[in-house]
Amino acid sequence: MITIMGVGMTFVISTGQIDLSVGSITALSSITTAMVLRSNLGIILASVVGLGTGLLVGLANGLITTKFKIPPFLVTLGMMEVVRGLAMWITHNAPIPIINQNTIIFWFRKYRWHSNYIYMDNIYSYNWIYCFQSYSPPGSVRFSYRR
Repeated sequence: MITIMGVGMTFVISTGQIDLSVGSITALSSITTAMVLRSNLGIILASVVGLGTGLLVGLANGLITTKFKIPPFLVTLGMMEVVRGLAMWITHNAPIPIINQNTIIFWFRKYRWHSNYIYMDNIYSYNWIYCFQSYSPPGSVRFSYRR
């Protein structure tokens, strides 16, 4: 998960912006995923709910930034605190145990740890192609090795 966040932040930082709410959004997405897993509704639904949570908060960040012309630093700083507070309120500052251990054991047996390295390699390759071989938008930091 940290790899995906790092690659995403590469795109944000390469445009001269910053997103402070990434860690809090990850925490909230993890909490919603764990809550769905705990209720035995399946890994697929849990993944969709977790990704949807992150998508909705990210969409809110983007809409507030673009529609109200508020600097991304301020929007993401405020959203970081809102999302962190929401995560703490949902969990009451307690861990969420996943009772169904078969789900976790099945996941690790089916997708072994080495597949994560292949996945990360694909993400890094796409990031390299997109960032270093494409044209940066006007007004942003030039993120290219062209001479």
